[in-house]
Amino acid sequence: DLTSLTVYPNPSQGLFNVSVDNHSQDVNWVVTDAKGRYVMEGRLADSHQIDLRTQPKGIYFIKFTGDNVLRIEKLIVR
Repeated sequence: DLTSLTVYPNPSQGLFNVSVDNHSQDVNWVVTDAKGRYVMEGRLADSHQIDLRTQPKGIYFIKFTGDNVLRIEKLIVR
């Protein structure tokens, strides 16, 4: 269940932290830009920090997927 998932700070300079309470499953994430182009991906089990500091300022989307779980968050890099 990803209802307790939090991405912060948002907006940020490009470094985002992710926290999930009771994280018991593998969760994959994919970041895309505002036009849907792939930027990067990873596993939440491996890292709870997402670094977009090398990307241009703007709006991005991060999609979290796991067992029967999908959640999308908007990220703002300024």
